Amino acid sequence: VWWTIKDQDNKRREELAVQYRPILTFCESNVSFLSSLISLKLKLKNNGRGECSDVKISISSNDCIAILKNISSSQICSDDSIPIEINIFKAKKNINTTSKQKFEEINENDHFLIDVNIQYNDIFQNNYTKKYLFEIQSAIAIQFSSKPNENIKYVFGKIKFDNKIWICLIKDI
Repeated sequence: VWWTIKDQDNKRREELAVQYRPILTFCESNVSFLSSLISLKLKLKNNGRGECSDVKISISSNDCIAILKNISSSQICSDDSIPIEINIFKAKKNINTTSKQKFEEINENDHFLIDVNIQYNDIFQNNYTKKYLFEIQSAIAIQFSSKPNENIKYVFGKIKFDNKIWICLIKDI
């Protein structure tokens, strides 16, 4: 009898975990461009029925210096969102110690790849990890094609500096 009750309890817990699973997606974005900085402002929204806690976001890139600004909360309730800001700089290849400027001007041929990892827990302490690849480039340099293996989830962009359109393609990994 004890095993049957324990088994039913575990099954019920699994059913509730599926029913109240948090689902994080990106919404509302703004890409702004300055001479040596691209600022990517996003909202990470919980579209699921359950809240998520212990939200941790990490970023890495070999193409640029990407800085994740402070996140306002480590918990996202159902149908709620938190703002995320990533500042992207193009580092100079040869940094002169007497020069105060450590960043190069960003031009329309530049292309940046940023790995974004999001880890969070649900109310049952199940751990989830989402990985994204942010591809940021000038829209002038892009040739859109419909490749069947491309898993592009979101395309963000806004006209800023000198009528150039900068976009961010976010791909599920």
